Amino acid sequence: MITQSNFEGKQTGWRVSFGDSILSDKKSNDFPVRITDNKFLQKVKDKNTIISNEGTIIKARYKKVTQKLERLSVSWELLEILDITHTPKHTDKIKRFFCLF
Repeated sequence: MITQSNFEGKQTGWRVSFGDSILSDKKSNDFPVRITDNKFLQKVKDKNTIISNEGTIIKARYKKVTQKLERLSVSWELLEILDITHTPKHTDKIKRFFCLF
């Protein structure tokens, strides 16, 4: 689930969690990711894809890199966004917003 997005379509500045964003409100259960799917990033930049920091669920191919430096370090890269859905609660909000226009 996306907890922080970059609406400028940049690879960095994104955070995700493995579950409900309510758990991530404290920012303890979400983590930074780098997105390298240029098609997805361009759609976000062009506003052709609707992203919400609360309720956007993505399915993606990813790469996890674990390094042991002074301490264990984990980095995540989303290689390809396969599917985007919204929680039912947020789908209704999005529909109402677009019905206003």
